[in-house]
Amino acid sequence: MALKALMLRKKIDDKKQELSALRLKDAEFQTREAALASDIQAAQTDEERQTVESAVDTFESDKQAHADAKAALEREIGDLENDLKAEEDKQKSAQQPKQEERKENVRMSMKRFRDMSMQEQQSFIARDDVKNWLQRTRELGAQRRDISGKELLIPEIVLPMIHAETEEYSKLMQHVDMIDIPGIARQVIMGEVPEGIWTETYGVINEVGLSFTDIEIDGFKVGAFIPVCNALLEDADIALASEIIRALGQGLGYAVDKAIAYGTGVKMPTGFATKIETKISLAGKKGIELFKALVANTAALEHELGDLVWIMKKSTKATIVSESLSFNAAGAVVAGINNEMPVVGGTIVTEDFVADNEILVGYGKRYKLGRRAGISIDRSREYRFVEDQTVFKATARYDGKPVFEDAFMAFGLAGAPTAQLDPKHPFPQDKANTKTPAGNGDDN
Repeated sequence: MALKALMLRKKIDDKKQELSALRLKDAEFQTREAALASDIQAAQTDEERQTVESAVDTFESDKQAHADAKAALEREIGDLENDLKAEEDKQKSAQQPKQEERKENVRMSMKRFRDMSMQEQQSFIARDDVKNWLQRTRELGAQRRDISGKELLIPEIVLPMIHAETEEYSKLMQHVDMIDIPGIARQVIMGEVPEGIWTETYGVINEVGLSFTDIEIDGFKVGAFIPVCNALLEDADIALASEIIRALGQGLGYAVDKAIAYGTGVKMPTGFATKIETKISLAGKKGIELFKALVANTAALEHELGDLVWIMKKSTKATIVSESLSFNAAGAVVAGINNEMPVVGGTIVTEDFVADNEILVGYGKRYKLGRRAGISIDRSREYRFVEDQTVFKATARYDGKPVFEDAFMAFGLAGAPTAQLDPKHPFPQDKANTKTPAGNGDDN
């Protein structure tokens, strides 16, 4: 807060109030002057003329003092206003570089590091906060001691870049409804959009209802480790920054994807697959019959918002595409183009953690994902010692859950789908926070 400017404004206000009070007395002097003019005309004797003359002298003295007081206040107000303008100009001059720096920070943080030009990368690396972060990273990678986990707090300007990398390596973030939240947040969500009602030009407008629900978004921590070659720790800052930012995004993005789909809700987001009630077997259906079944069943999904998202293994996608090779609406041969679901429409996302021959589908925007800042890393000197690597651990916080559970369903190409995580790709066990049962021989 600019206290000096605030103080000057208060003084100006006080002086202006004093000046207003003095100006109210102008009318009194006009009244006195008119009365004295009348007395001058009425004076007949020398004594009366002397009395009037004395009164005129007093009036002139009082009027001059009044005028001098107003002039002094006006000059003082003028001086104070000049001081205030100078102070505000000084503050603007001091703030201008900060504003320009903030604009530059926003501009740079909106770009991925690897998309910057060489000049932009060098300018980014030259920043004091980024340079200090990389120096701490290099020093801690070389030291032979453990650390508390706070020494490598990532600078604020780097966080959006890591978020961008996380979102690029995450295949599902772009398809869900993601918000930034500072604390536990209860989000009010509108349900069905009310339909307008037609009436006469001069008719009364009908009342419609809005249905709302709310979900509570918390923030659970997700962690991943990043092996960085020790040669990079001795190499150029640009190589080090690029490797760390890329690896952070890759490790966290994959974990977030898995949680969006299959999260248990215990110390992690609640995945929409865990809430799916509609599970349909497509066993034995081939070609056009398969796609007829997909079209008919997805038509029953509720709370349409945005496009459908189809999540499946790469091998399952190959099966779907091969089944579309035999036909199209005109009877010609056609296959799925890029990542578009043939016939039905919607985006196909391949994830290795989906069970074989199972497909998850739904309106991704009906899943609410809360994202927080506060990404930090620390390192281990033991874990990849033989590979000559230093491992950096990354953490971030997210939470999420489906807003409408009936906006999602599951299909099984070989039988009834389980809508459960592929057992070959389970969530890694949280061993660091799991107590080892006594007497199992692991406490030596």
